[in-house]
Amino acid sequence: EARREVVYVSAENAVNANPLLPTAVTLGPIDPLAIAAFKAWHAPTWDWERYARHYRHARYARLELAIWAGTELCGLALGKFSPAETVLQMNFVEGAPHAHPLKGYVLEVAVTHGIILGSAYGSKVFRVTKPGNHVQNALAALAEPFTFVAQGPHAPYPYSEWSLP
Repeated sequence: EARREVVYVSAENAVNANPLLPTAVTLGPIDPLAIAAFKAWHAPTWDWERYARHYRHARYARLELAIWAGTELCGLALGKFSPAETVLQMNFVEGAPHAHPLKGYVLEVAVTHGIILGSAYGSKVFRVTKPGNHVQNALAALAEPFTFVAQGPHAPYPYSEWSLP
């Protein structure tokens, strides 16, 4: 979809405008090239190929992100919109387990993409579901910190959220 492609470019421009970023970033979908690069990781956590295929078939509007530094895959993220697209939640995010040029920046890049994607679809809230303590701390350190919710009225699991403009 054209809107998703515009979001990749917009988020890429926003991320690359950060003077603290150690290298230029390229953003795109979790395509066969990303899956091949992911399979070279020595300690992958999730079956990204299966998850990406499921999200692609089950969700027209979704967060699907491969984060690249040159030809090196540094991170992946997946998420989905609520049925009315008022909430975008990032369900999975993973950085490459080995040393790479974006170590320590994968979450920030994924969040930037999610915020821009959610805004493009008119969402009111961007959530990171089931964040561990290290993710909660990283989200709290962002310029616009997230609010942690141990359990919400519509979600029986913890999440961190940010209200979108």
